[in-house]
Amino acid sequence: MRVFFAIPIPDSVREKIRAIQDMLKESYGGKYTDGDNLHITLAFIGDVDTKVIDMLTEIEINSDTIPAEFKLSLRGMDSFKDGKVTYLKVEKNAEIERLRAYLEERLSALGIPFEMRDEFCPHVTIRRGKKEMIKEESETLEINVSSFALYESKRVDGELKYVPIKTFGGNILMTTKIMKGKDAIEEGARLINSGGIVAFPTETVYGLGANALDEEATLKIFEAKGRPQDNPLIVHVASVDDIPKLVEEISEGARRVIDAFMPGPITVIMKKSDAIPNSVTAGLRNVGIRMPVNETAREFIRACGCPIAAPSANRSTRISPTSAEHVYEDMNGRIPLIIDGGASDVGIESTIIDMTRDTPTILRPGAITESMLLSVLSEVRTFQGKVISVAPAPGMKYRHYAPRCETVVASDVESAISGYDRAKEEGRDPVIVARSHEAYGDRNVIELGKSDEEVCRNIYSALHRGETEHDYIIIEDFGDGGIGDSVMNRVNKASGGKRI
Repeated sequence: MRVFFAIPIPDSVREKIRAIQDMLKESYGGKYTDGDNLHITLAFIGDVDTKVIDMLTEIEINSDTIPAEFKLSLRGMDSFKDGKVTYLKVEKNAEIERLRAYLEERLSALGIPFEMRDEFCPHVTIRRGKKEMIKEESETLEINVSSFALYESKRVDGELKYVPIKTFGGNILMTTKIMKGKDAIEEGARLINSGGIVAFPTETVYGLGANALDEEATLKIFEAKGRPQDNPLIVHVASVDDIPKLVEEISEGARRVIDAFMPGPITVIMKKSDAIPNSVTAGLRNVGIRMPVNETAREFIRACGCPIAAPSANRSTRISPTSAEHVYEDMNGRIPLIIDGGASDVGIESTIIDMTRDTPTILRPGAITESMLLSVLSEVRTFQGKVISVAPAPGMKYRHYAPRCETVVASDVESAISGYDRAKEEGRDPVIVARSHEAYGDRNVIELGKSDEEVCRNIYSALHRGETEHDYIIIEDFGDGGIGDSVMNRVNKASGGKRI
C-alpha cells in the first residue's frame, strides 16, 4: 500500500479553501487531481508492506516533538509548475520544521526510504496557456493544528481516497475510561450512536466496536488499531432476529449452525446484504455474523440499537485481550471507553465457519470444534493445511497474537528445558508457558491448567504476563485434536512459526 505522513486541514477552513479552488477550476478550466481530501504532505513513503506499516505506527510522538496545538499559515501563491497550482503554500514555521526534522530522523533511523515534501493537496490543474491569468493571492489563512496522520492512498470505485491509518497528536491522545455496569453500557451506547468506538467484553476476547452500518465509524476501528483495511471485521448482534437484514439469505446449513451454537463463540460467514458497508467486509461479498453469549456484550449491543462491527480490542499484530486491563495496556489514549465485564470465559477468538462454500469450511478454529459442527452438518472441511491467498475472514492474512518479546514453541519437555537453559546462559530472562510446572523443576513457568478448557481460557493472559515479566517465551506444544487445534493455531501465530 502507498502511505505518507500529512497534516489534515481542519473543518474550520475547508469550505473557504474549497471555494477558492472551485473558482480556479471553473475560471481557468482546471480540475482536481490527486484525490479529494485536503491535507499538507510532510513525508512520502510510497509502497510498503504490513511490517513497515507496523514500524511506522509505532513511532513515538511526545510534546517535545509536536505541541498540543500550533499555528499553521497557508498563503496564496501564483507559482506554476507542470501545469499545477495549489493556490496555497505552507509558510515556514518553526514548529512544523521541528516536526518535519523529527520525522526525517526517525524514518532514516528505521531505514525506511522516504521523500520529504511540503505541498498542499489536492492540486488544481490549470489548462496550459492560462498561466498568465493566475494573479497573486495575498490572503493568509491562520489555522490551529493539533495532529498529523499516517495515510494510505487507495482507489475506491475509481476515485483516489486518502484514509488515515493512525493519527498522532491531539486527535488521538484522548482520555480512556474504564467503566462497569449500567453506566458503562449507557455511555458506550451514546458513543456508538455519535459515531464513536468502544471496547467491550465478550466470552472469547474483548472487542473494539463501532456501528456496523456506519462506514465512517468503522474506519475509526482501523485507525485506532493500525489495522490493514483489507482485513474484514465481524458483525456482532444481540439476537438471531437481527441477522436476516444483514445477509442475502440464511441457508439451511447456516440456520442449523446458528440454532445450535448461537449465542456462543461461533462466527458464521454468509453473503452480505447491501446494509453492510464495504469497509466492514474489506470489499468482499461475504460477512461474518456472531452473537456473543456474554450478557454484558448483548446488553451493550441492544442499548446501541444497531449491529456492532468489531475485531479484537488490541493494536494490530499484538496479543488479543481477555480483560479490560489488557485493553487499557494496549489502547490507552486511542479509544474513549472500555466496558469492563471481567475476564473472558473462553479466552480465544470464535470459530469461523464459511457457509457460502459447497462444503462448509472452518476458516479459523476455536472453542466450537469440528466434531461439534459435525453434529449438525453432514460434512466440514477442516482448517489444517489450507492456504488462502485473500483474507476472507479476520485474522487469516496477517500475523496476529504476537508478544513484544521473542516467542517459540517447544516440541516436547526436553526441548523446552534445553531452550530455557540456553537462554539463561545467554543472559536472557526466559519463561515456559505450560499446562503444569511439574516437569520443569525450579524454572520460571506460567501454568495454564491441565484441562483443554483451562488452557484455552488462560493462553492469552499467560502471553500478556510473559511479555511483561520476561524477554523470552517458550510455549509447550499442546498437541492437536479438539480445542488443542484452536490453541495451537494461536500459539503458532504468536511464535511466527518458530520451534525449538
